[in-house]
Amino acid sequence: MNRYTSEGRVLPDLKHLSNLGGLAAAGEALGLGAQIGGGGQDALYVDILKSRWLGDQVLDETYTYKVRSWMFGEPETRATTLLGYFKEKNKDKGFKALMSVINIKRDVKTNLVTITVETRSPELSQAVVKKALTLLDQYLIEKVQTQGKAKAIYLEQRLKEAAIEFQKAEDGLARFQANNRTYSSSSDPAVRLRGQHLENDLELHKQLFSQLTYQLEQARLDEKKDVPTLSILDSGTLPIQKSGPSRGFWTMVTFFIVGGAHFCWGNRVRLSKYLSSEDPL
Repeated sequence: MNRYTSEGRVLPDLKHLSNLGGLAAAGEALGLGAQIGGGGQDALYVDILKSRWLGDQVLDETYTYKVRSWMFGEPETRATTLLGYFKEKNKDKGFKALMSVINIKRDVKTNLVTITVETRSPELSQAVVKKALTLLDQYLIEKVQTQGKAKAIYLEQRLKEAAIEFQKAEDGLARFQANNRTYSSSSDPAVRLRGQHLENDLELHKQLFSQLTYQLEQARLDEKKDVPTLSILDSGTLPIQKSGPSRGFWTMVTFFIVGGAHFCWGNRVRLSKYLSSEDPL
């Protein structure tokens, strides 16, 4: 059967993935924590594309494509999952089958990540590449946004607590001032010390509240802008020329078929007698 290969290429956005801790966290979510870090930031893209998380979704997707039921037959339109294409019901076997038709590699010089898929259908090969790249983009965006959102949620809660503490410090100084209007010039050192302590406490809470307010605004901005941009150079080509089997393979097959037919024709009398004779055993 003819096979067709579709290719997609992406350029990792290393600017937003330069934090090794972030890479480890992202990889750990896919069970890849031990693999992240040794191969460079762009290795994360390869690990995601090879992950079971992505593989299961690619297998479950329903694809519409054309394929020949036999070599010289007319193309038939089918709509099946990739599991159906592989004729597998077991996800483990389906994933192994997927890994046998998909190839992911990266160029250490250019950082380009290339994914190729080879099936018996040009449309199916292209569709699988597109689906894999869509899932890669989805994962990167959701992962970074989730981390940014978690930071914003934490800061929102901390700001609420700081606001309460700030209000308490303000009320405490106000009550003290109501009973000690001239505490700053009081002859009692204890009163002056108490007033100074309350003023310092209020200033500290004020600064903390201001810092948290700034950090929260920054986190909300980062949540929106610090998302890796997946630069897709090729989203999945529609292969026109077959990638296999090679012409030499079919030449060899044709040679054996013709040779076999010639032999049978030349020895048809002996073969006929042999086939019609009774088995001596």
